[in-house]
Amino acid sequence: MAANKTPPVRCSKYKLLPLADLVPHPDNPNTHPARQIELLVKIITAQGWRSPIVVSKRSGYVVSGHARLMAATDMGCAKVPVDVQEFATEEEEYAHLVADNRIAEIADLDFEGISAILKRLDGEIDLDLTGFLDFEREPLLEGEWNPPPLDDFPLPDMGKPIHVTEEQREVFMRAADKVRADTDDQTITEGRCVELLAADYLAG
Repeated sequence: MAANKTPPVRCSKYKLLPLADLVPHPDNPNTHPARQIELLVKIITAQGWRSPIVVSKRSGYVVSGHARLMAATDMGCAKVPVDVQEFATEEEEYAHLVADNRIAEIADLDFEGISAILKRLDGEIDLDLTGFLDFEREPLLEGEWNPPPLDDFPLPDMGKPIHVTEEQREVFMRAADKVRADTDDQTITEGRCVELLAADYLAG
């Protein structure tokens, strides 16, 4: 894409504003690794803008879409779609700033469902556009989801805590370090490492 050219805008509520006028929130608690921004650049280039950057009319700061802002900067966009929203108080603005990413993190990934979608899209589009990179997709594309009946497993004692030995913890940390090394992303959380390791294990 040529520098200063804005990809097609698919979202319905927005204003095209100069990228240089947008100010990241100084208290944004989220960090954005390089691979996330690279994926966003690829997705926005291919799909156009489907979500605007949200700016607070009260403060003038970006409150949602900091990663999209960084992607637009890397793409050399002169203008970007912006949704300017009202926030009655500073507290409301901060709550939205935090919740915007936190709510998405709470969702549970349905690996079987994701596997089925990836298999349906495989060969039709660039699967990077799903947000899953090749090393993440491989076990999901190859896996056969035929878990044994739940009746084969004893019900756990929900009131009893699960204890992990130091040896088990050390094994997990080595596996997590390998995941981070393979992805060249040291910001991957332990929870995300568990998801990736579980997907690889379930896929066989």
